[in-house]
Amino acid sequence: MERPGKPRVLEREGAKVEIEISRHMPPTGYVSPGTATGSVDAVDLAIAIVLEEVDTDVLTLVGTAMSSPFALMHYLSDTGDQEK
Repeated sequence: MERPGKPRVLEREGAKVEIEISRHMPPTGYVSPGTATGSVDAVDLAIAIVLEEVDTDVLTLVGTAMSSPFALMHYLSDTGDQEK
């Protein structure tokens, strides 16, 4: 059965790391299978793994615009009780 969503791809000239969307495999937990092709080094793998686990939506213009109101509310709630 095909899972929805496209795999995440980190690509540079001569190297490509592709990580599929996580799936739950009891009792292990979540697994994200992936492939590396070309001259992939440890830095490529490390960046791909980090970007798999973080919210990358804010790295796009649309994602930043959509998350800005929430970030502002969070900032104001953190600084609201401080005296000026």
